Amino acid sequence: MHTTFEEILALMKKYLEEQGTQIDKQTGSRSLFFVDFTKNLIYAFVINIPILRQLTTELQTSENCKLLDLKQTLFSTMKDSFTRFPAKFFENLYQHVLQNRKWLRIEAFDEIGIGSIFPTLRSMQW
Repeated sequence: MHTTFEEILALMKKYLEEQGTQIDKQTGSRSLFFVDFTKNLIYAFVINIPILRQLTTELQTSENCKLLDLKQTLFSTMKDSFTRFPAKFFENLYQHVLQNRKWLRIEAFDEIGIGSIFPTLRSMQW
């Protein structure tokens, strides 16, 4: 059985494998890598952790985090990572996920000439 967390990560796997190391080199990351930071953020989103300090505590104490192989990360390192990894890297990840999914056609979108949810999502601004 797969968790929601694992299903979301599966959508990102190819991008993270292909780009993660390059992003780390570009940003000079040494202690928290792009892949680990992304996994931590996705975990926080999935289980609805509202603040960064709570996420770092969860990463250090939760058995679920250990089972999911999430990296224990200090608060200061997580905080610094928001500066280290520009939004452009996450935008590229988002675009990769959108471009590599098969989207269902939505009749209501067909009626207004859009055709599917993909063009709508693709045109979203950061």
